[in-house]
Amino acid sequence: MKKIIILIPCLLLFFSNISQAGQISILINGQEVETEVQPFIENGRTMVPIRLISENLAIEVTWNKDSKEVSLKGLDKDVVLKINDKYYQVGQEKRLADVPPQIKNGRTFVPLRLVAELFGKNVDWNPNNRQVLISDHSKKNFEIAKLVRVVDGDTIIVDRGNGQETVRLILVDSPETKHPNKNVEFFGEEAYQFTKDNLEGRTVYLEKDVSDYDRYKRLLRYVWLDLPETNDPTRDELTRLCFNHILLENGYAKLASFPPNIKYIDEFKQAERSAYEKSLGLWSK
Repeated sequence: MKKIIILIPCLLLFFSNISQAGQISILINGQEVETEVQPFIENGRTMVPIRLISENLAIEVTWNKDSKEVSLKGLDKDVVLKINDKYYQVGQEKRLADVPPQIKNGRTFVPLRLVAELFGKNVDWNPNNRQVLISDHSKKNFEIAKLVRVVDGDTIIVDRGNGQETVRLILVDSPETKHPNKNVEFFGEEAYQFTKDNLEGRTVYLEKDVSDYDRYKRLLRYVWLDLPETNDPTRDELTRLCFNHILLENGYAKLASFPPNIKYIDEFKQAERSAYEKSLGLWSK
């Protein structure tokens, strides 16, 4: 019996694209996972080598070559899958899978969605890029996106896997640079450049407040440079990671309150006051 025990859970890092046409890539909390052998699709299910499970999903994996069984052990759950058998065991309960584990080219493959969801992960499929996106339920308020283009200081275009969409940053209002009926406002170009320098070409995380869209059909979101530890970020995390807050505290935007989207209104008021007292950015005039 051979044991493979995970030691370090996957880190929250960067989003990346597929390097080869037709290749399936696996992203866990935004980080692309490298595999020695390629995943493949069997009856609509993505099959991955068992090593990917053991090394990236905080699951202890045991392989019994005599019974051809894969045992998976998490913090609160034990699962047993048998090669070429659609029935698997969760504790004492027997369940039916869409696709059974199988051995291919000497490697053991298991259905990724089944295993990931059994151990508390969200699983999504991006057909445009042939990507499997796995994330923790504990961070379900946040959605990964690729920054496509910066429009101005408080407006960006992203791709969440559904094509390009415009995002209006919540609770902030940067000076205008591209308004159809207004001239470029004081510190507008600086705000645009600051947002471009910090966001363009990178992965961001989008957090919804109450409303999904504004009247112009733009997504309303807080834009995060990295994920906070929980769905209730600390003040320190807001200061370091929430780009809406960063704009305010550096004087690149003013507070713009439009209820009911006011989750961080108190913290953002303090950020604006700090920039005002220091005469930063648009407050320097």
